[in-house]
Amino acid sequence: MDVPIATRGLPEGISDAAWVAIRSVYLLYCPGTRNKGTGFALRGGPLVTAEHVVRGCPLEKLMAVSSEGTAVSLKRLVVDARRDLALAFPVNAITGGLLLAGDVAPRVGVTIFTLGYPSPYHGPVPVITVGRLSGFRDHRISETEVDPAKHLVVNGAFKAGNSGGPLFVGQDNRVIGVLVSRHVSRGRLRRSAHELLMADQAGAPFTTTDVEGNSGTCGASQKGIEARLCFRELAQAIIAEAVAVSELRALLQENNLVVPE
Repeated sequence: MDVPIATRGLPEGISDAAWVAIRSVYLLYCPGTRNKGTGFALRGGPLVTAEHVVRGCPLEKLMAVSSEGTAVSLKRLVVDARRDLALAFPVNAITGGLLLAGDVAPRVGVTIFTLGYPSPYHGPVPVITVGRLSGFRDHRISETEVDPAKHLVVNGAFKAGNSGGPLFVGQDNRVIGVLVSRHVSRGRLRRSAHELLMADQAGAPFTTTDVEGNSGTCGASQKGIEARLCFRELAQAIIAEAVAVSELRALLQENNLVVPE
C-alpha cells in the first residue's frame, strides 16, 4: 500500500472545530499484517484506535500518518482486547487533539459522523462518513463474559479502514465513541469453510513474497480465498458498532492517564 508521507491541500473554508477534528485524525498501517485503520489524538494524550487495527504488529513497524502527511513515530502501546481499544504513545508530543463527550447517551436517531480512511482510500485527508445512531448494545467477546463493553449501534456507509475512527454527534467535535466493527454477513459455517480452505494447498502451486521479502508457497485454493477475503474487506456495511466513550474513559483512568474533557 502506498502511504503518503508529505502533502499539501487540506480543505479550506471550514470551521475551526472541523479543523481541530481533521488535524486530530491519523492513518494507521502495519506493513507486516497489512492491517489499516484510523486513529485519533486526544488532547495532551495518546493516539486512540481499535485494538484489532494494531493486533500482531510490532511497535517499530506500526505507521501513523497525519492528515498533513507527516509520519509520527510511536514509543509505546497499551491494548485492551476486551474493549477492542488501543492507545499509541507518540515519541514527540502532538499538539491539538480531541476532547471526550460526557457519558450521557445521545438520543437514538441523531445524526452522527466519523472521520477516517475507509478502504481503498489512503488519504492523507480523512473522509467524512455520516449516519444515524440506531441503538445500544452490550458486547461480549464470549458467552461467559460478565463485564460486557458498552457499544453504540450506528448506520451509515462504513467500510474497513474506518475502524478506530472517532464518532461524533451533530456539529460537536467531542468524541462519543470509537468505531470498531461493521456488520458484513459472514456466518459461522462460511468462516469454517474459509479456515479449512486456507489450510488446503491443493491445486497449482504459487510462490509468494510478503512485504518484508520472505518467500513461501501456497495452493490455488488458498489464493482464491485470499482474493475473496480481499473483496470482502472492500464491502460497504450499513450497520456498524462503536465502543462507547465511557469505555475509553475507563481505559484511560485504569492507566492513570488524564481524561481530556
